Order: sequence, then structure tokens, then C-alpha cells
Amino acid sequence: MKKFYLFALLLLPFFTISVYSQSYNDSNDYCLQCHSMQTLSVRDNDMGVIKNLSIDVKAYKKSHHGGLLCVDCHSEDFAKLPHPKKLKNEKLKCANCHDEDLMIKGKSFKKIRNEFHNSVHYQTMGDDFSCADCHDPHTLGFQKSLIPEVNEKVIPANQRCVECHDLKYKFREGDPQRVDLRVVHEKEIKEDKNWDKKKCVDCHASNGKGSLKHNIKSVEYSAEK
Repeated sequence: MKKFYLFALLLLPFFTISVYSQSYNDSNDYCLQCHSMQTLSVRDNDMGVIKNLSIDVKAYKKSHHGGLLCVDCHSEDFAKLPHPKKLKNEKLKCANCHDEDLMIKGKSFKKIRNEFHNSVHYQTMGDDFSCADCHDPHTLGFQKSLIPEVNEKVIPANQRCVECHDLKYKFREGDPQRVDLRVVHEKEIKEDKNWDKKKCVDCHASNGKGSLKHNIKSVEYSAEK
């Protein structure tokens, strides 16, 4: 009898995964078995940092996406454990849903999309750059930096800008435009006591009447302003 109970106990994790795998299209419980754990993380060798993969379930449920299933946005192949390596750089297709939205927080998504398509990010990287590179789809706030010192010292709206463009960090290999931000902005830092509170888009986006700040411009454009 003891051997039977031991055998049953050993099978329990596999049985649990099997039950959840049958229902991941109906519930987020399968994914949240792991992703609700605050300690869930993985080393990102490209950036040399520990990447947090946990989801704040309460914040997610309160967000605009709170009623969605994980598979509404993510590939169903994530149901496979371990996750297939090909999914590491999955790009979310936000426009698949939001292209039909007339307004998002009072802003026309069509206008946001048009501005984004004219931005230096899209012109340079195309579909390899998506909304989720700047906006956290689980909370709809700004993406927080994976680098602790950036997270602590830089205002939320600028964290991903600094993380990608600062000379000290490796984000995209071969990027010829990566520079030391404090060196190239030395004049502005000296002249403006509130420099650390300014948003990058205040200077680096098209700021005409009605601008939604998604038309991020080239370095040359910003230098001419």
C-alpha cells in the first residue's frame, strides 16, 4: 500500500499539468501556476541581467486586458513545457485587436498607429518593434527597466528608452546609434535643474498640435529643434 501511495504522489505533478493543459484555452490558471510566483525569473544572456517573468495577478485583472486569456495574445505553443525556444522573441500583434478600437483612453488608436509607423523605431525595425517594447501589456503602464539602477533612478516613462539607448547596456547588438546619454545631453543637464524629471518624448517626439507622442524622431531631428 505504501508503494502505491508513493507512486501516486510521484504522478501528481504530471496529472496536474495534464488537467490544466486541457483547459488553458478556458482559463489562465495553467499559465499562472508558474507566472504568479514572484520569484519566477530567468537570466537574459543578451542583456546580462535577471529577467523577472512573474505577473502581478491583481494588477493584471484591474487592467484593460484583465478579461483576456493569455492565449488571446500569446502563442498556444506556450502550453508546451519547457516552452519552445522559438517563442523567446515572440512579438505581440496588438493591432490585431486594437485596430478596431475607436478610442483608447480618449485617444484614437488609428492616429497612434499612424504616428508609430512614421517613427524612427518602426522605420528602422519594422514589425520587430511593437507596442509591448514600451508598454507593459499586463498593466498598460510603461515597461519597467530590467536593470535595477535604471529602475531606481529613472522616471517610469524613460526607463525603457534609457535601457535600450544607454552606452552601458547591451540591448540590441550592432546598434550604431547607442551613445552615453549623459555625455550627449551634458549641456541640457547643466542648464536644467529638473532634467531628471523630463520625459524623453518631450524632445524626441513630434510635438505638433494633437501629437500623441508616438512619432519618435531621429537624433538628427531632435538636434535641430
